[in-house]
This record gives sequence, structure tokens and C-alpha cells, in this order.
Amino acid sequence: MGPCTSEFRSLDNKVWPFLAPLNCNILHCWISSLLHLPDMDREGNDVIDFILHRLEVELGKKREKTREMAEQLRADGAAVEALENKRLMLINERDEKVAVKKAVDKLVFDFLEADDNMNFAAQRAMLNRIVALMSRDAAPGV
Repeated sequence: MGPCTSEFRSLDNKVWPFLAPLNCNILHCWISSLLHLPDMDREGNDVIDFILHRLEVELGKKREKTREMAEQLRADGAAVEALENKRLMLINERDEKVAVKKAVDKLVFDFLEADDNMNFAAQRAMLNRIVALMSRDAAPGV
């Protein structure tokens, strides 16, 4: 066994966020192994195999994390779409209520104006419309 193989095998897995603090012997062994590919010994092959294995493991972890993030993104997108649909529904409900309120306010204003003018026929017609509006609004809640 060469001087760098035992040191290389003793590296902790936490070192691999990319070959972070390699000591000079390990780095020298790795580079010399890469430069002498045709006449490389068994220990050099072990080092390269180990490096490739660790890189494949890290790549697998990154792919898994990417897959998880893509799933979360899809779930978040669906949640945003559901909230947007609810917001649009609430806006429509608000607009309908505002329209009904405007109609009632106009009827009340017209009624008070007819009262000032002593126009009893117009008052009677408006009272009937107000009662119809109130009974229509009360019916869904009953």
C-alpha cells in the first residue's frame, strides 16, 4: 500500500462537500494517479474508484434533493392556485354584495325623496320593491 492510500481511506464522509481539506500527500497521490493512467498500480485504481464512488454518492444526493424540491414546488404551485381561486370567489361575492347594497341605497334614497314630495303611489311601489329585495336576501339564509 502506498503512503496516500491509507490516509485517503481514513477520510471522513463529511470531508466530501468537495474534497475540502485534502492534505498534500492525498492530493499528490490523486494527481499522480490521474497523470499516470496507463501504468497505474492497484492502489491508484482504488483511489480513483473511491473518488468516483464518492462523487456518484454526492450526485445521487443532489438528484434526490432536486426531486424533493420539484415535488414541493408542484405542491406549492397547487396551493397558490387554490388560494387564487378562493380570492377570486371572495372578490365576486363582495362585488355582488356591493351591487345589492347600491340598489338598496338607491331605493331608500328614492323613497325618501318621494316622501318629501308626498308621492304616495311611488312610495308604495318602492316599499314593495324593498320588501321583495329583503325577502330575496333573507331566503337563502333560512
